[in-house]
Amino acid sequence: MCPHAPARPVVAAGGSIVIGTPELVVGGILILVLFGAKRIPELARSVGQAVGELQKGIRESQRVVREAAEEEPEQTTTRE
Repeated sequence: MCPHAPARPVVAAGGSIVIGTPELVVGGILILVLFGAKRIPELARSVGQAVGELQKGIRESQRVVREAAEEEPEQTTTRE
């Protein structure tokens, strides 16, 4: 990288975090060192299951909200 070139921002204009190849490589090396080659598949499986459960919970809550919105509110007020 040119010493006069500006560094790319870590946070993009929209507020999202920018992760490039160097960050991914460093993260992969850290995970390999911390957990070891044998435990990485177990770790990935656990993370995948957790993400699946989270998505299932989100779908279920969306279904409940959608069903509640479709029900007509009961008219309990009466005029005398």
